[in-house]
Amino acid sequence: MTRRLSPAAWRALLVLAAMVLLLAWLERASAPVQGEVLHVFDGDSFTMVGAGGEDEVRLFGIDSPERGQGWSRRSRKALLELIGGERVRLAVVETDRYGRHVARVFRERDGLDVNAEQIRAGHSWVYRHYTDNEEWLALEAAARAEGRGLWSLPPADRVPPWEWRRENRRR
Repeated sequence: MTRRLSPAAWRALLVLAAMVLLLAWLERASAPVQGEVLHVFDGDSFTMVGAGGEDEVRLFGIDSPERGQGWSRRSRKALLELIGGERVRLAVVETDRYGRHVARVFRERDGLDVNAEQIRAGHSWVYRHYTDNEEWLALEAAARAEGRGLWSLPPADRVPPWEWRRENRRR
């Protein structure tokens, strides 16, 4: 003789199954993302390979000069020198509309905060639309005051990338 479950028992089983799935998803989502850098695209994005395969990464809270913009090659070269072929750890903030991890990036061998270093060295702006990190704003102000990186360019050539993109979309 088979016994049927009551509607309340079915609901309890569904809730239990949903909780198990949610916990598995949360564990995966909160797990640190680590891997080896394969390719640096520009001063604020790269690809890496880790346990989950290949991922594109965008550095959170910074914006580097675009291809064709002054200091673009130097910004890319600086990021390449920091993390090219290195193992990195990501603190993922979100996944963007292109499926990239948007993250704070830390070099595994010494814990270097790569986002902050790009700002400190004058290779990137703080992307104020996404963050108001006071430490990063102070690093940018110091780089600007000391004329490091892109801040050594003439003022007319220091167009923030978000403004440069907006102007070039219109053309």
